[in-house]
Amino acid sequence: MGEFFPAQVFKQLSHARAVIERHLAATLDTIHLFGSAIDGGLKPDSDIDLLVTVSAAPNDSLRQALMLDLLKVSSPPGDGGTWRPLELTVVARSEVVPWRYPARRELQFGEWLRHDILSGHFSKALFDTIAQWNAESDWKGDERNVVLALARIWYSASTGLIAPKDVAAAWVSERLPAEHRPLICKARAAYLGSEDDDLAMRVEETAAFVRYAKATIERILR
Repeated sequence: MGEFFPAQVFKQLSHARAVIERHLAATLDTIHLFGSAIDGGLKPDSDIDLLVTVSAAPNDSLRQALMLDLLKVSSPPGDGGTWRPLELTVVARSEVVPWRYPARRELQFGEWLRHDILSGHFSKALFDTIAQWNAESDWKGDERNVVLALARIWYSASTGLIAPKDVAAAWVSERLPAEHRPLICKARAAYLGSEDDDLAMRVEETAAFVRYAKATIERILR
């Protein structure tokens, strides 16, 4: 794997794997790397996406210990830290094979949850991804990633395919009402490193986009 990724990314993946194996060794089935790391290439602020499959659901104390340790091998986006942001999803094989919708997740970890995890509020990491974005406080400090995550979910729900965030954002921008296009274009440009990220200053625009995107995705998935 080292020949395909920068040394620092390979090092981070190795550390993340060690954390996962330390906590989930008894039930660990597979660890899959997906997202932009293998489809489209990592951009300057790309996160690293991991899907972990286990044979049995972890208990709450194990979930909490795992999330706390994952914070040590992940850095908030744009802070110039040692690591890239890490996003990790844990599923129990029996809950997804055979496939049924909606799929149950045993754990969701991402940098938008850092404050909650450090504060001991672990339950948010178990909520449905779309359902958890309801108010400004749910995406404050992580506006760009939430906007781009919704773009990817929208793209995948519509096409059945997976695309890098910038590709999904471009696709979504062509399907948005005019009032929402500047925000998604700004998020895409900031992700690609061609413009500064000022989405934290666009409070009303971000909230309006999140509401519209969520409603659209939910209609598609019904």
